[in-house]
Amino acid sequence: MHISNNTKKKQYVIVAGAGISISPPSNLPSWRQYNKAIIDVIKELACGLCPEASDWIGAIDIENALPVQCISDLIVSQGAGASYFPLLELLNATSPNVNHFALAELAKRGILKAVVTTNFDTLIENAFGQKAVELLTIVRDEEYYELSREPTCKLFKIHGSVTDYDSLIDTVTQKAAGLSPAKRLVLSNIFLDSEIIVIGFSGADLDFDMDYIPISQVLETGGKVTWVLHPGSRPNVNVIELKKKYPAHFQWCEKNPSDLFHSLGVDYNEINNGLLKTAPSDDYVMEGADAQMDRKIRELFTAPHIGMHGCVGYCISLLNMMGLDSYASKLAEVYEKHIDLKSVDIFCVAGLRALVLQKMRDGEFEKSIQYSLAVIECLLYMDKLFKEARREKTGSDDMDEEQHQEILMNLATSLSNLALVYFYMDLNKARVHFEKAKEYAVKANDVRDLSVITFNLARVN
Repeated sequence: MHISNNTKKKQYVIVAGAGISISPPSNLPSWRQYNKAIIDVIKELACGLCPEASDWIGAIDIENALPVQCISDLIVSQGAGASYFPLLELLNATSPNVNHFALAELAKRGILKAVVTTNFDTLIENAFGQKAVELLTIVRDEEYYELSREPTCKLFKIHGSVTDYDSLIDTVTQKAAGLSPAKRLVLSNIFLDSEIIVIGFSGADLDFDMDYIPISQVLETGGKVTWVLHPGSRPNVNVIELKKKYPAHFQWCEKNPSDLFHSLGVDYNEINNGLLKTAPSDDYVMEGADAQMDRKIRELFTAPHIGMHGCVGYCISLLNMMGLDSYASKLAEVYEKHIDLKSVDIFCVAGLRALVLQKMRDGEFEKSIQYSLAVIECLLYMDKLFKEARREKTGSDDMDEEQHQEILMNLATSLSNLALVYFYMDLNKARVHFEKAKEYAVKANDVRDLSVITFNLARVN
């Protein structure tokens, strides 16, 4: 074991994941529970529009080959856009648990240099505040350089905070870009000359990069990292790989949080007993939390920009993600029966966009073109409405601008998809639509789409 009872001269950095916030009275859902709640609502709403497809929709199962880490990316890119991120408030709570207070106790004793967390919640900050223990919370990139040298115990929220939606990092696209240079540099320095303990963190983010959280420099220079697993759980493949690569300096162990904090000199039971005297019953807290989660998820997915049509579209995409291509095709066929292209409006856009891609996969290019044109017509109308509304105002707030940017991004993507269909039928039409898509990608400052569109234009030319 790397962890020692002799903590007088040690300085610890604790990397904390969602697992520390699950225990009462915090009662936050696990990442899997949160995503399951979202998928259940999507399936229910999709069945509301296409009840005859309930068997195929019912095959969508978060426990069966559905990559959880891709769900938020799909939701954001296929309809929700920035409106998804406020939903992450569901991963916050008002009552810290014994784990959060134990961290505050370590800091009070002067042996906790920093906490590095992927959590969005504010429970660690609340625990420190309630115990009057000084803590410097660092969220945005610019704060890493400005505040990291302060002698106070620090909380690095590397995926942002629910108090600042613009800081949130949750989608695959965001994580695949890796942590910013500022975060990596400062964290690497914080980790040096410290013993690192990882708790409540699965290690799934290391799928994007084995050094996603930059601990390799510590391991290569003889530093110690202990990865604490819940008793009976299996280590993530990335954790196993780290152990193979750094056998002398990296270890994992199975420990309850109580045993871990006791080994660091914290009277875990005393803290927990104090909480039990004042906390409401677990059943009451969980019932309220479950009801709030269901309500907020429904508010998002019943909103006009998603609705039942968008939920059917999500189901088509989710079935493809699971490898159930034939089910996705059958659901698309059923969904077509509920669409009248003569009366398509903006409320159908999210569903139609998924249908465009499905018809392309199925080789039904004429139908893909037909639905693409309907989507583009709706998006152009939305763009027109936005411009008219902006002209009537003396100014436009940030949310309006964000929504307009999403319209422009969706136009770029939809025109690019239409061009891809024409690529196999008419190169001149493909070129025209790629050029138009490029215009909107530039207006939206959408670097990702712009690079793909530019590449495809080169292929056409």
